[in-house]
Order: sequence, then C-alpha cells, then structure tokens
Amino acid sequence: MIIKSMSRKVPSFEQLINYMDAGASSRTSNIYHNLYSRQSNDIHDAFINNSAFLKRRKNGVFMYHEVISITRSDQIDEKAQIVILRKVIHQYILSRAKNNLVYGVLHDDKPDNLHYHLLISSNHLESSKRHRVSKADFDTIKRNVE
Repeated sequence: MIIKSMSRKVPSFEQLINYMDAGASSRTSNIYHNLYSRQSNDIHDAFINNSAFLKRRKNGVFMYHEVISITRSDQIDEKAQIVILRKVIHQYILSRAKNNLVYGVLHDDKPDNLHYHLLISSNHLESSKRHRVSKADFDTIKRNVE
C-alpha cells in the first residue's frame, strides 16, 4: 500500500475535483465525509465555504490531495478488493481527518493498482484553525492503516 500526501497552498478545489471526477471508475464508489451533497458544484461550494473560515496567512495550506493505492491481486475478485480498499480509506479518514471535509474518488485506470484520490480540507468543519498532522503522527497513521 502506498499513501501519498500533497499539500496545496492555493484554493484550487474546482481543478482537483474535476481531475478526480474525470478519472473516476464510477460514482458509486465515491466517498463523502462530512459532505451533505453528491453534486460536484455543491462539493466545490462546501470546500470554498469551509476554507472561508481559515485565517489568511502567507503560504498557508488550503487543502491536501492524498492518494492511497493498493496493488491489484489475481487471487481476490476486483469488487472485493474495492470493498477492502474502501474500508481502509474510511479507517484512514477517521485517523487522519475525522472532522475535516473529505471527498474521495476511486480510479482504476492503472493495470497494476487501484487507488483513491482524496481531497481533504486543511481545517476542521467551520473552524478557523488549520488541522496539521506532524510527520511522526502521519507515519503512525500510515503504519496503522497498512
């Protein structure tokens, strides 16, 4: 399993949502954590509205783009692999961003892996404080999920 995290210091929510949706294998596998709508425009608006609570600062992080990937297995049915990956993603979200907005999309375009792209708000829902995870805590979260 590979977990990759990339921070973004500009509020390019729409660009990332469009990228994630364009490569989606199906909308039925999407993950909506602390989001109340399933429409792309509404998801974008939710992230924009939540980011408005942030205190503006130079080089402040607006969001995280994270990718969680597993190698495809010949011994387990693909649908079962997706179910397992979704459980892993939910566990990861509860450990990493329980009170943040999270939008996740499954991509199955690579022949050797299945992966989710996650858009995670940098702050808790309607909070002005950024939710930062230290490298040590992030490593612990990754180890626990793996």
